[in-house]
Amino acid sequence: MSSVRDLAIYIDADLVMLTQVTKTELRCFAALRQLRQVRRCVPASTFQSLVQALVISRFDYGNGVMIGLLD
Repeated sequence: MSSVRDLAIYIDADLVMLTQVTKTELRCFAALRQLRQVRRCVPASTFQSLVQALVISRFDYGNGVMIGLLD
């Protein structure tokens, strides 16, 4: 499947966002591996908030860019 990258968003030829989701997943896992180092230094609720903020912000950015393309 061919795709292009612009504004850190991968756009597939048929706009199914499969490449975007895959790349975002890889970036999130890489960031989660880094967050693992501070897991024992912060309370569990703080760590949970960090993880949620990371994942939600990554997908929210992609959705925000894509909504402008579809209008």
